[in-house]
Amino acid sequence: MKTSIKILLLILLLFTVNVKAETITVSSKTTLENKKIEDNRDQSNVLIVSGSELKLNSCKITKKGDGTDNLSDTPNNVAILIKDNSKVDMEKIEVNTEGSFSHGMYFMKSNGNITDSSINTNNKFATGIIVDGGKIIIDKTKIETKEHDSSGLYVITGEVEVKNSNIT
Repeated sequence: MKTSIKILLLILLLFTVNVKAETITVSSKTTLENKKIEDNRDQSNVLIVSGSELKLNSCKITKKGDGTDNLSDTPNNVAILIKDNSKVDMEKIEVNTEGSFSHGMYFMKSNGNITDSSINTNNKFATGIIVDGGKIIIDKTKIETKEHDSSGLYVITGEVEVKNSNIT
C-alpha cells in the first residue's frame, strides 16, 4: 500500500513540475518554485506577469520558436514578459531562448530583481533582457547571447543596476 501511494505522489509531482506549450498568465500574487516551463510555438510568450507580483525560485524557462521584430506594443516571443506595473523577484532561474527574435525577459513599466541566475539567447536578433520603464536590479547573473547580432541587455527607458554579473 505504501509503495502505491509513493508512486502516485511521484506521478502527481511530475505532472505539476513540467508545463509545455501554453502561455501562463500571472495576474495575482504568485510564487513558482522548481518549475520547468517550455514553449515551442512561434510568436508566443511563455510566462506573462500582468499587474501583479511574482516570485520565481529555481525555475527553468525555455522559449523555442521564431518571433517578429515588433517590440512596440505587445512583444510576441518572450520567455518572461513583465508588464502593467508588476513586480518580479527571481532567484536561481535559468532562461533559454532558441529562435530568431526570441527574448529572455521584457520589462514594460515594471520592476524586478534577478539574482544568481542565467539568461541565454541562442539565435539571431535575440535579447537577454529588454527594459522599457521601471527599475531592474541584476545581481550575480550571467546573460549570454550566442549570435553577433543579438544583445544581452537593451534599455529603452528605465533604470537598471548591474552588480557582480556578466553580460555578453
